[in-house]
Amino acid sequence: MVKFTGACLILISGSSIGWILASVYLNRERELKELQVAFNILNTEMSYGKNLLADVLENAAGVLKPPLSSIFSRAGEELKNSREKSFSELWEELVDRYGRQSFLAQ
Repeated sequence: MVKFTGACLILISGSSIGWILASVYLNRERELKELQVAFNILNTEMSYGKNLLADVLENAAGVLKPPLSSIFSRAGEELKNSREKSFSELWEELVDRYGRQSFLAQ
């Protein structure tokens, strides 16, 4: 009886760990798909709509879920308000700040 209980505990704990790890990978896949959609939006609006980068970033943020939406919306806001940083510096700073909350960083 004790062996059976121990075997059940091992089986249940192993399955639980597997489900937890699988959820991390599923969330990572979801965020990668969201990034792909966001970059498609950026490409389409900038090439066909001829919109400004700040406006396009804010539009893309409306489609995304946090924390990715935070990166895009903040980039749009700071791009409109600040003229002292280049876009690449601004983007790296925001990815460093908000990227830690993402499943992509794990």
